[in-house]
Amino acid sequence: NDAQEIVTLHATLTKQHAFVPLEELDEDSRLSWMEYHLKNLNKWHQIYIAKEAERIIGNIWVARDNSDARSHVAYIGIAILAEHCSKGIGAKLIKGVEVWAKQESCKYLTLKVVANDIKAVTFFLKQGFKFETIMRGSYHTKEHYYDEYRMVKPIT
Repeated sequence: NDAQEIVTLHATLTKQHAFVPLEELDEDSRLSWMEYHLKNLNKWHQIYIAKEAERIIGNIWVARDNSDARSHVAYIGIAILAEHCSKGIGAKLIKGVEVWAKQESCKYLTLKVVANDIKAVTFFLKQGFKFETIMRGSYHTKEHYYDEYRMVKPIT
């Protein structure tokens, strides 16, 4: 089932990518959370999945506020297995989200990325995202605090 595959994907991603967090939940709780979200996709929340040979190799989450003041901004998070990076999968996932965002009258996509993750920052710049602000020490691991960039892309 997709929920179990996504939970497994995220566990693998936390080992492959230094800045992919794994929530401090047991696997059953993560699975219940994932199943709930997959069953409740709507105009405020979507997930797009990339598969190869029926195996999930990446995904992108998109969510937006349901308040009138912020409903025009969609927030994204993307993750792809290391062995499938730099193959155009992330760009295709972002394009899919852009189509959805445009249909939902969103004006901007926005994300946060750890400033030290040069590969990810470079990827987002290539996808048309621009730096909006830096958030000092906003991401932390057990050992370190890291700065994050907030990046934005207008939907045209």
